[in-house]
Amino acid sequence: MPKIVAAGILASSLVLASGTVGNAGGFYENAGYTGGGYETDNDLPSFGYWWQPKFISHNDMTSSILSQGQHWMVYEDAGYGGYAMDVNGRDFSNLWGNYEGRWWGAGDWNDKISSARRI
Repeated sequence: MPKIVAAGILASSLVLASGTVGNAGGFYENAGYTGGGYETDNDLPSFGYWWQPKFISHNDMTSSILSQGQHWMVYEDAGYGGYAMDVNGRDFSNLWGNYEGRWWGAGDWNDKISSARRI
């Protein structure tokens, strides 16, 4: 019995160390879920200003998404406007080169997201 409890504590520690917890979605400034970012389970009508790692605007700065299996829609513009991509439980360690939902002339999704809605 003590081994099972210890394994549960270890697993919980690994989840906490790996970033997002529970149903929170993570939106990160760099590829590989690193750099400044925001973790939430709420809609984000504008990525606006965050304190992580410094007080700067994070609109058009997302390079990776960790969805935690949750269904999210991300949008090019604040207020859920512009081009949209259905994340639908997928994780994107690097948005560079991902053109899903955008016509080729608009570029990829790297550093283009300004709002997100949990579906």
